[in-house]
Amino acid sequence: MLPAGSTETGMWALNNKVASSFYPLSFTIPLENAPTDIHFVNAEEEEFVRKFNPTTEEFEIEYVTPVNCTGTVEDPTAPAGIVCLYAEKEVLAEPESSGYREVPPFERLHRSGAMFFVSIQPGDQFWGTWAVTAG
Repeated sequence: MLPAGSTETGMWALNNKVASSFYPLSFTIPLENAPTDIHFVNAEEEEFVRKFNPTTEEFEIEYVTPVNCTGTVEDPTAPAGIVCLYAEKEVLAEPESSGYREVPPFERLHRSGAMFFVSIQPGDQFWGTWAVTAG
């Protein structure tokens, strides 16, 4: 088990030939408890926040100055219980598009890793680093 307060890091990449796909992250050292959420920081160093709007009953997406994931691609960090993904590069097949379309409407979080679903345009490519800290 990863000791409480210790951080594990790694790399991730998305390279789609189709519009949507599942992407896994494996933790080399399992955590005692599964993380509770995944947060993304785009290449412009803005944290992706997903908020539920009770009026529309839908999730709304906005990018804000990082609150939870305050590390960098070179030095990824995460608060206990959250997986932080840091984008190093975002290559858009259609440059006028806005990057991630849906991140993550679907996620599975386990002691030994995480899986998230991303809907992006065919040909888009993203990569970076990640961090998770044991609670």
